[in-house]
Amino acid sequence: MSDLQRLLLRLSEAGIEFVLVGGYAAVLHGCSVLTRDIDDCAPLTPENIEKLREALRDTHPTHRRSVQRPSFLDEPQPGIALNHLCLGP
Repeated sequence: MSDLQRLLLRLSEAGIEFVLVGGYAAVLHGCSVLTRDIDDCAPLTPENIEKLREALRDTHPTHRRSVQRPSFLDEPQPGIALNHLCLGP
């Protein structure tokens, strides 16, 4: 099973609403150019954020756009609004 398939399965099993976008979505529509990252869009409601944390817990996700790369499991605190996430292992 590919990384993409594993991620999509995790998100789906966690009951997270999302849409696949970016390079992988383009490939699914017939584009021959592939990027190595996986982009998806999901509502960043407090409920979805907690579902994401639980679904990704064993992958130890960190915030990629931060110098310190804090753990997504710890930041942001519950109830803090988010506009976007950029996570990495």
